Amino acid sequence: MLERSPYNNTVGVSPGAGRGASIKEGQSEAEACMQLCPARHRAPTVASLLVALRAATLASIASGCITFSIAAHAAPAATGAGPAGPTLRSLGKNRYQIGAIVLDKTVHRLVIPAHVAHLGEAPLEYLAVTKGGLKAYETLLEADASGTELNLALILLGFNAELSSHLAFQFDRNLPGGQTATIRIRWGNNEISADEALLSDEQRKTIAPAVWVYLGSFINPPDGRFAADSGGTLIGFVHDPGCLIDHRLGLGIGAYGSVRGNSARLPPVGTPVEIVVTATGRLVKSAPPAPPAPPASPAAPAGPGAPAAPAGSPTASTVSPSMFSGATR
Repeated sequence: MLERSPYNNTVGVSPGAGRGASIKEGQSEAEACMQLCPARHRAPTVASLLVALRAATLASIASGCITFSIAAHAAPAATGAGPAGPTLRSLGKNRYQIGAIVLDKTVHRLVIPAHVAHLGEAPLEYLAVTKGGLKAYETLLEADASGTELNLALILLGFNAELSSHLAFQFDRNLPGGQTATIRIRWGNNEISADEALLSDEQRKTIAPAVWVYLGSFINPPDGRFAADSGGTLIGFVHDPGCLIDHRLGLGIGAYGSVRGNSARLPPVGTPVEIVVTATGRLVKSAPPAPPAPPASPAAPAGPGAPAAPAGSPTASTVSPSMFSGATR
């Protein structure tokens, strides 16, 4: 039997792997693979990963370590669809490794090795992309993970693209819905939130704490490839449909050039770091764009008896990310 996530009682499925299909009670692993992983799709390794994970769970012992090639269990991929699938390695005690990613199902968390790529000198649109990916010139971090590897790890934590809304285009101002996660960056004895890594202390005063939403990326119809692999787009903040995870509000939308990383909090470019993604177990609904915040009112005189700010004036909870300084995009 395929293992169901104890976290949300769902079986995660790649956006391209049998969308709309469901696992039936009593269905064999082979039947599920055929149903969820048609050969025409780029990501046939999703159900195969679950099969291999189940095998690892049954076969491993607490002190043991068993390695599986996901490609060996996958349905045939389309010609030229991409490299063979990643390897799943059981580390024992409900911990697994996919490529360089280590995930712990007990605490619903995964860790991705990465390094600081750009800091302070270039406009950014992504928190993390695959090392050497197409979007590497506008990312804060480069990660040692492919889109497929990260997506499989997220699925094992209980993330399911069937619960995600899908953005129509990059810079789409609609707010995406789906399962949420927290993201933190750590190195040595230091650990900060993704907000602290991306935004200056002053910028963070003008926007509510980030909500990171699982999108799941998509299969690109022309070549059948997984978009998160093609572009290397792992975690973004400008509502890129190709990302696996994106910022719900869209930090850089309408404020191009305003996000450049927080050099006061992060170590220098080239420093190895880890990206820590934790499933929250919460789901947010999609929503239309938030109305633009009204312009700030003139400064009021200080001291007792000073008039209160008019209702609707921008506050830390109402200021839109587009109010960051920067050219409109």
